[in-house]
Amino acid sequence: MYNNLNKYSAFLLMSNNIIDKKEELLTNYYSKVINMMIYNIVSLTSILSILFCNSNKVTSDTIILTKKYINDMCKLNKKIKGGSVLPSEYFGHNSGSYNSEAGHDVSLVDFENCIAKPALGVTGGGGKGGGKGGGKGGCMSCMGNKKGGEFGFNKQLLQIVSNIFKEHKIKIDKSLKQELVNTIKVYIYLLTNKLQDNKNKMNLSKMKTIIKKSRCYKLTI
Repeated sequence: MYNNLNKYSAFLLMSNNIIDKKEELLTNYYSKVINMMIYNIVSLTSILSILFCNSNKVTSDTIILTKKYINDMCKLNKKIKGGSVLPSEYFGHNSGSYNSEAGHDVSLVDFENCIAKPALGVTGGGGKGGGKGGGKGGCMSCMGNKKGGEFGFNKQLLQIVSNIFKEHKIKIDKSLKQELVNTIKVYIYLLTNKLQDNKNKMNLSKMKTIIKKSRCYKLTI
């Protein structure tokens, strides 16, 4: 199941000063964690498509259901540390995540009919950055300021998501696939920020402990 995401893992860990140099033990482990998060989120989306929407094709409402389930599972607020709403630029891609359709209030989801009822209008692109406020190695500040950087991994993540959907025999169009990848990135970055909060030298035992205590832990098992 595990795809080779070691370079992406190393990029996240090194860009955020979680490790000083590439340490295979840590990057390999975090790569597996990222893979589990991707697999679990895509699998959840597939299950919701079948059970709640009675379809083998992902729709925009399925994505909204997925976001609600993950948010409830991880018990996360809509705002990240620092009080800033995650803007689309955080992902290195303008996915349209803040258009009126994506502004639905997920608390008003009609699960029986697989309908996400619109309640909110356009939300703001929000704030001066998340994570550590653009400080030392913050996830927001590391996006796009390194050659290749996050932009270089988007295609790989899309391919992994495609493969998992194919495994589950679920169809999804290109734009919704990108939106789901962006959602996956949010949770990868949130978990990365938790690792970044560690003040001492990172080791495997410490990494496992931090991940286990994270609200995103359920997505990694």
